[in-house]
Amino acid sequence: MLFLRNHLFVAVAMAAVFFNACADDSSPSPIIEEPDPIAPSKVSTTAFTATLTAQYNGVSKVDIALGKSGILYCLKTDNAESIFKSWRDGNEDAECVVFNTGKASGEEYEGTIVGLDPDTEYSYCYFMKNKDNTKCDLSDVSTFKTTPVQPRYSYFKSSRIKMFSANIRGTVKINESDNEYCKKGLLLSETENGSLSNNIRTFKYNYGSEAEDLECYVNYLKPETDYWFRAYVIYTTQDGEEHAVYSPETKFTTKPVTEEWGVNLDLPSGILWASCPLGRNEFDDPYDFMYVSPYRCYWGSTKRDAYSDLYEYYDTLSKTYTDIGYNIEGTQYDIAHAILGGKWRLPTKQDVEELIANCTIGKPVYTEYRYSSENMTSIYATYIAVIAGSNGKYIKTWSGQTWTGTLSEDGMCAYYASYRYDSEEDRAFIALDTLARNNSLQIHPVWDPKMQ
Repeated sequence: MLFLRNHLFVAVAMAAVFFNACADDSSPSPIIEEPDPIAPSKVSTTAFTATLTAQYNGVSKVDIALGKSGILYCLKTDNAESIFKSWRDGNEDAECVVFNTGKASGEEYEGTIVGLDPDTEYSYCYFMKNKDNTKCDLSDVSTFKTTPVQPRYSYFKSSRIKMFSANIRGTVKINESDNEYCKKGLLLSETENGSLSNNIRTFKYNYGSEAEDLECYVNYLKPETDYWFRAYVIYTTQDGEEHAVYSPETKFTTKPVTEEWGVNLDLPSGILWASCPLGRNEFDDPYDFMYVSPYRCYWGSTKRDAYSDLYEYYDTLSKTYTDIGYNIEGTQYDIAHAILGGKWRLPTKQDVEELIANCTIGKPVYTEYRYSSENMTSIYATYIAVIAGSNGKYIKTWSGQTWTGTLSEDGMCAYYASYRYDSEEDRAFIALDTLARNNSLQIHPVWDPKMQ
């Protein structure tokens, strides 16, 4: 009996506690929290875009369908919440951007913000206005960070390396959604760590280009010279600053000038005439002929292809030329010597006269140059003439004009040589004449055994 009484005592005691608790009206009721009307769901970022989604909770389907949804964002800041609330309260000058072109579907909102800055943190929140535009809910403030611009590089190589030219290529891949904000290209440098500020040549691809394979054939190179090339990706941030990202570098060395490039025409002076104009590797190479341009420059200038530059030895105000010498061959003003070095130089007026007196000038012959690759076949037709020495060796030419290193007697012009054909007399010949020094002509070098 004692055992039962003890259990009964416990049961009565517990019942008393229970009823006393129920009778206490001062006890707090359980709190059931309502979910936030808008709950951020997920964020996906690239360098220039952010895709954000949010979940609607307890929002009527009418408000979802007829109301307005969007995102408020600004650079990451501690007072972002007050900035966004200021906008909600009607301040149109609040320092935030309103993005309201997303898409509400069912109970979810999704929007992609574009044109952001790479590797940058932003504060953001979602907003939801009802159909009557009388109420605007904001979500909690969150942050996201865009990724850096990180191109993926592959297949960087050089090919068809010659004295004055080479083919360079590489593959640059960027996130597809970031393409329109970036400009890709290749740059070439004579020093390591080439950049857009110290390169010697750049090859650009337009903004928005989806091309991944970058390739170009570069000429106007120097023989037996080290070059480095790399890809770059440039973009502009909201503050107007341009930024660049570079690939690792690839090095190549151009070929030396070959003995065959200088042709012995059995001239009394012993000089050799180059088989090609300066800048062209092989006269009869189809690719060279169609895609490798010879150097062109003003007389006495070592700047190649100077069409768009002012002639540095001419004063436009006084309309006078700077005196750089009567014969400039072998001097600092001789582009052939500057590029080739050694005993290579510009021909003189006397060198051209020797060529005329000792060589046979052939008539122009219709010639086709055909280059084929996997992607194309190109045909270039022109007239080519042979200039042959008494020993049977020859060089080829066409109707291009080439500078000599000899100034004319008046000091205003310089002598140049050109191949010509008189159809009425059926006669081919080399002409010597003078031309103003600020004309851009080709260069046909000679190798002089007597040059110091």
